[in-house]
Amino acid sequence: MRRYLYQRWTRRKKIQSVPLSIEVLDGYNKTVFNKRKEKNEALLEESAKYAHDNNLIYFVTVFDNETPISHIETNKGFFRVHFLDNLKRTYMSYAFNGFDDSSKWQKEIPENKLFLSTVNIWEFKDDNEKAYKTVSYVFTIDGQLTIIERNTQTNEQIEKQSKSKVDISSNWEDYPKFGYYEGLIEKERGITPAL
Repeated sequence: MRRYLYQRWTRRKKIQSVPLSIEVLDGYNKTVFNKRKEKNEALLEESAKYAHDNNLIYFVTVFDNETPISHIETNKGFFRVHFLDNLKRTYMSYAFNGFDDSSKWQKEIPENKLFLSTVNIWEFKDDNEKAYKTVSYVFTIDGQLTIIERNTQTNEQIEKQSKSKVDISSNWEDYPKFGYYEGLIEKERGITPAL
């Protein structure tokens, strides 16, 4: 069973406590939910919903049964989704951009849509915590694709540009309603990153 908790996933591969999550959101969003007497999951969800409705920062950790499978960070129409492997390492992430009138290219995104602009993949050897290779697929809304491969041990980097436009129809996602993140965490998007 899929469930969403509005607690932050930490670099220590653990979910942040409810009281600390409320405190962190208050710090980011200049809100005062932390001043309430009872700091429980209902208050954290209220704080996250307030953040969602006002384009502020909040976090979602996604569980499949009792196993964390991904976590989401969001801020003003930007959603970053981190996918976790069985060792709770981030092995892939999506960066979705929404309408933002301060960015020239983001002005072209409809207000009710998100565009998957970057897919990052980390490759690991066995149970090593540090990735030996990263690959980034960077898409533009006009169909350009750049692939950046980096060896994390030697810092060597190879960058390739698409010679022709790629199909970006699978990069679009509806802006999610609060509590409905299935579209954002969909891994099989039909994106063809070949050059």
